[in-house]
Amino acid sequence: MIFEALYQPDLAAAFVWVIWLTWFLLVRAVDRERAGGRNRAFVAIALLIPLVVHGILSIQGYYRDFSTSPPLIMGVAAGMAIAGVAVVAFGRRWIECLSLKRLTWLHVVRVFVEIILLGLYLEKQVPRQMTFAGANYDIIAGLTAPLAAWAFIRPGRVRRKALIVWNVACLLLLVNVVTIAVLSAPTPFQQLNFSRPNVAVGFFPFTLLPVFVVPVVLFCHLASLRLLLMNPRAETP
Repeated sequence: MIFEALYQPDLAAAFVWVIWLTWFLLVRAVDRERAGGRNRAFVAIALLIPLVVHGILSIQGYYRDFSTSPPLIMGVAAGMAIAGVAVVAFGRRWIECLSLKRLTWLHVVRVFVEIILLGLYLEKQVPRQMTFAGANYDIIAGLTAPLAAWAFIRPGRVRRKALIVWNVACLLLLVNVVTIAVLSAPTPFQQLNFSRPNVAVGFFPFTLLPVFVVPVVLFCHLASLRLLLMNPRAETP
């Protein structure tokens, strides 16, 4: 069962590394001076719990059934996204403990995700439309993240308007690829790419893309926007 779940071993190993990088960068975004070491440890453990749970469910094959409406994996992904939105909306104390610069840097993981999606397309497990060779331009967010962090966030000074525009633009790129992925999955409401549907997300570890990586990326955008909109003098330590 485990070996069957490790779909496309080379790509799977690469994506496990991407998951670790996403977890690591989000934990690092919790500033020690503002939150304290114990709170950072709490965040690290709190993020590991859903990773382990979803990983086990994925390996056991629970996310491979796309016949229900909605499929389990889409319901779980939506739940994780809603949880992130709730933290942004109601967890002001936690949001203020985050480093704006490190939240911005986290988006570099999107470059690696796009490379892996291209590999999955070549293995005929996702449609071309989900790659940067098709209609997925999300790689732009990953490539520009270091530039945005360097140009817009300096000690004692943040270019608020420019960073807000960047976050909104990259958020729209995320919405675009998520829409394509959802409408390309072999579900009762599939609308796109019937000849080559999005089946990779039913297999471990790629199930963690919609249930972990995407919600984390969404959370980072929303948390950054809250910091920028609620605190016009937002700074990074």
